[in-house]
Amino acid sequence: MHKAITLIAKLLALLAAVGIPYLFLLYRWVQANDFDYCKATYAANSLILGDSRTRKGIAPQALQEELGLQGKILNLAFNGVNSPYGELYYKLIRKKVARGATDGLFVVTVDPGSVMDYQGAYGQREADFKFYKLWCANADPNIEYLIRNVSGKNSLATELISPRKRWRSYEVFHKNGWVERRPSGIQVRSFSEMKFNERNPVRSEKREKYLDKTIAFLKQYGQVVIVRMPVSEQMLAEENEAYPGFNGLLEGLGQKHGAPYFDFSGEGSHYSFYDGHHHLDGPGALAFSHALAERIREAGR
Repeated sequence: MHKAITLIAKLLALLAAVGIPYLFLLYRWVQANDFDYCKATYAANSLILGDSRTRKGIAPQALQEELGLQGKILNLAFNGVNSPYGELYYKLIRKKVARGATDGLFVVTVDPGSVMDYQGAYGQREADFKFYKLWCANADPNIEYLIRNVSGKNSLATELISPRKRWRSYEVFHKNGWVERRPSGIQVRSFSEMKFNERNPVRSEKREKYLDKTIAFLKQYGQVVIVRMPVSEQMLAEENEAYPGFNGLLEGLGQKHGAPYFDFSGEGSHYSFYDGHHHLDGPGALAFSHALAERIREAGR
């Protein structure tokens, strides 16, 4: 019995000797290279929701400074595959509102793709996103996030030995969830590469209901504003073709919940996009964030 206890103790000591330094190195790597990690470290009084347009297009610090927001604010947007409105995103949002929040600001950005599905797709496109499988969504360091390798495609050892560097030269990861895209010489994508309508988007009553449900939930904790982000004329025409009357949906939700609706979709010429169509670069994101803050202030914030 004594030998067994001694053996177990030695194994635990060995595990600690190897595991703790490994987790420490991994933690440092994740902080510097994983732009989703910060979203799993704290709950916030104010949230910014949406897809990749929002992740790169709205700077939380600009809203906080302009509007004098109290408490923490988090850009909880991911991308069009992983954060369309639906059951999984809704459940995560519920975890991310700070306890006791009463005067938060909740920016709910919506475009047709965030409430539509694609014809012929099997199941929810976001179902495999590991972030939604986290038991612990608010801890720093978030050991579960590190161990489960939530957003990595390579093994953890591979990432540590041969880290990816392609993003770091022109993207800045802010701890409030904003991914700032620096202007660069990267070639702008042609509009034909975007191919939104070629994926055969179809309306989803379920996603629209979860958008409604999300707004209703957030209203309990502060002010909700519904936002349609700026895009190029070509992108706007394609979206309007895919979902005629989309603005009517958002206007109706705004009236139902007493949430102002701000439509910037036709103002794309006022801002700079790094892909030319729907992803704002850093200067464009800051300019848009200040414009959004001004619109929110005018609405009574």
